[in-house]
Amino acid sequence: MADNPESFAERMTAYMDAFVRNNVFSDAPIAYYTGNHLLLDMHNSANPKDHIMADRLADYIISRRATLKKGGSCRHHNLTDEQDR
Repeated sequence: MADNPESFAERMTAYMDAFVRNNVFSDAPIAYYTGNHLLLDMHNSANPKDHIMADRLADYIISRRATLKKGGSCRHHNLTDEQDR
């Protein structure tokens, strides 16, 4: 996928880079739309670049979730223990 010119890997990387530069992962609500099987396809890929990209996105999601669970907040979202169940 990462090496396929018809994939959206470059676009996804550009989005993640821009989100980091602009603090989007920490300051804004995010919807994760990955199209049809994107994360599964990256996981099943034999290309290490696909695994790196999937792991990078997963790390952002996990970090964001951990911050919210500890009582941190994003500008537009607070997560309570009740909501997390």
